[in-house]
Amino acid sequence: MVRFPLLRKGLVVGVLLLLIGISIPFSVLAHTTASVVFLYIPHEPIRIDGNDNFTVHNGVTEGEGTLENPYLIEGWELNGTLHQASASGISITDTDCFFIIRNCYIHHFNVTGIQLDGVINGQVDSCIVSDADQFHSGIYITNCSLVTLSDNVIISNTYGIEIQSSTYVVVHNNTLSAEILSSFTGIDGSCSHCTISNNTVGRDYNEGIILSGRYNVVTGNSVSGYHGLGTTGIQVTGQHNRVCYNTLKGLGSGYSGVGIRSNSDSNFNNTIDHNSVMYNSLGVQLHGSYFSITHNVIRYNDKGLVLWISDNSTVENNSVSYNDNPDNGGYGIAVTWCSEQNTIQNNEVYKNLIGMVISGSSRNVFSWNTITSRTYGVYMHNAQNVHTTQDNEIHHNAITGGNYGFYITEDTRNNLFSYNELSATTMGVYLQDASAHNTFYRNNFLDIVEEDVCFELRPLYRTNTWVENYWGSSLTLPKIIIGRVGIFFMKIPWINIDWHPAQEPYDRIE
Repeated sequence: MVRFPLLRKGLVVGVLLLLIGISIPFSVLAHTTASVVFLYIPHEPIRIDGNDNFTVHNGVTEGEGTLENPYLIEGWELNGTLHQASASGISITDTDCFFIIRNCYIHHFNVTGIQLDGVINGQVDSCIVSDADQFHSGIYITNCSLVTLSDNVIISNTYGIEIQSSTYVVVHNNTLSAEILSSFTGIDGSCSHCTISNNTVGRDYNEGIILSGRYNVVTGNSVSGYHGLGTTGIQVTGQHNRVCYNTLKGLGSGYSGVGIRSNSDSNFNNTIDHNSVMYNSLGVQLHGSYFSITHNVIRYNDKGLVLWISDNSTVENNSVSYNDNPDNGGYGIAVTWCSEQNTIQNNEVYKNLIGMVISGSSRNVFSWNTITSRTYGVYMHNAQNVHTTQDNEIHHNAITGGNYGFYITEDTRNNLFSYNELSATTMGVYLQDASAHNTFYRNNFLDIVEEDVCFELRPLYRTNTWVENYWGSSLTLPKIIIGRVGIFFMKIPWINIDWHPAQEPYDRIE
C-alpha cells in the first residue's frame, strides 16, 4: 500500500497560504471551471513504465492501484516550455494497475500532452491539454484497453485525441477546439469496441471524428465548424459500427465537406441513425454494404444523402429537406454508381431542388416516400454513359410540385413504376434518349399543370408500357400518349397507348 500523507497535507497548506496572501516558493496556476477553482502545482514531466513506478516522485498523490482505490495523479502543471527535451507531459506504459490522471494542466510539449501505451485500466479526467507540437496529439493512446477519457478540455493541438490499436476505450464529454489552422482531426481512432460519446468538437478542425474498426459506437457528439473541401464531420470505416444521435453543423455551402461519411469497400453492416446533419456541401455519403440509415434529419446542405457503390442497404424514415444549392446538385437522396439491391422507403423528402436521383444503379426499390421538389421529383439517368439504370422498382411514392414528377433520360430501361401518385407537377413523366421498355402500372396523375406524359426517344427505344393508370379523370377510351421519335435530324410524332385507363384514382395503400 502506498500512502502520501505529507504530500497531501503540503498541498492543503499551500492552498491555505495562498488564500491568506502568504507567498510560497513555487508558482501555482489557477483555473476556474463551473465555479470550482483548481490550483495547479508545477511538476517535472512524469514517466511511469510498469506497475512499480507509480511513486511519489512520479507524481502519484494517493491510492493503491486497485479498482476501489486507484492511483491518483492530480493537480499538476506540466509545462513543456520548461522541459524542451521531453516529448510528453505524462507518459504511462505497460501497466495494468488502476489509475486516474485528474485535474492536471499539460501544455507545450514536443510530441503529446499525455501518452498511454500498453495500458489497461487507466482514466484521464478533467485535465486541460493544449499546444502540443505541430502534427502531434493532445492525448495519444496506443495498444490500450479499458481506458476512459472524460471531461477533458483539449485545445490547439493538430490532433486532439488519437487512438491506435486499442479496444474498449471510452471518450466521453470532452471539449476539443483547434484554434490553429494546422489542426487536422478532433478525435482520430483505429480501434474496436470503443465508445465516443457526448463530446464537443469545435471549429477549425478539418475533420471532426474519424474512426475505423469494428463494433464502435459514436453517439451524442456535437461537431461543428469543420472546414474545407473533402473534410468530414464524422467518418466511420469498418464493420458493425453505429453512428447515432450526433449533431453535425458545417460552415455552409462551399465551405464544408461531408457531414457523415463512410467510404470503403470494407464497410459492412454499419448503422447511421437519429443524427442531425446540417450546413454541409454533402450531408451523408456512404459506400459499402448492408448499411441501415434511419431516422436522420438531413437539411440545409447543398446535397442530402448519397449511396454510391453500395448494396443491400436500407434508407428509411429519414427527413431530408432544403438541400437545394443549384450550383452543387441540390438533391435530397441519390443512389449512384452501381448501387444495387438497396431499399429506399418511408422517407420525407421535401423542399429540395431535386427529390431523388437514381444514376447508373439497378435492382433497387424506392417505395412509400413523400417527395416535393423545385424541379424534378425523381431524376433517372445512367452514370457517365457507363452504367445503366435498370430493373428498379418505384412504387407507392407521392410526388408533388416541381417541373417534373419523373424525369427519365439516357439509358434508363426496364424499370417498374406502380401505384405512385403524381400531383401538381408541370409535367408528370418525361422520357428521353434510350429510356424504353419501362412499365407504368396503376399510377395516379392528378392536377398535372401541362402534360401528363411527354417522350422524345430514339427510334429503337420508342416504346414504354402503360397499364391501367388514372389520368386525372374517368376515361372511356384508351389514353393516347403523344411524343416524338428522332430519326436522323428530324423528330416525328409518335404515340404510346394506355389501353385500359382507370376510372378513378388508386389508393396508395393498395
